[in-house]
Order: sequence, then C-alpha cells, then structure tokens
Amino acid sequence: MSAIQAIVHDEFTRIRRDQMLRELLALITRRPNELLPLDEVRARLNVRGQHYLGHQTVPLDKIVGSEGPLQ
Repeated sequence: MSAIQAIVHDEFTRIRRDQMLRELLALITRRPNELLPLDEVRARLNVRGQHYLGHQTVPLDKIVGSEGPLQ
C-alpha cells in the first residue's frame, strides 16, 4: 500500500467512524441526522444583502459541500 493509499484509507476510516457516532447520537437523542436544504439554512440564518459576483475560480480545498442532493 502506498503512502497516499494509506492516508486515504485512514481518512475514510475516520470519516466513517465519525458518521457512525453521529448516527448513534441521533438515535439516542431522537433527533434527525440529516442535512437541511440550502434554502432552509438561508431562511434560518436570515441571509440578506447577497449580490452576484460573476464567475470565479474556487480552489478545490475550499469546497466544503454541495447545494443539491447527490444523484
């Protein structure tokens, strides 16, 4: 196994363990463990003053999520 494969494996294992703990916590507390739709998050945060900045390049390491459900 190469160094990169070992890093990827360790990261996958950590993320999977964290998700299992979140699911267990949701089960114990009887609270949902689901992501909210972006529109609902915006409504709850009362986001105002948005404006279009045009197309911009975003480094991949700055992307932390997506707007829609996976297809």
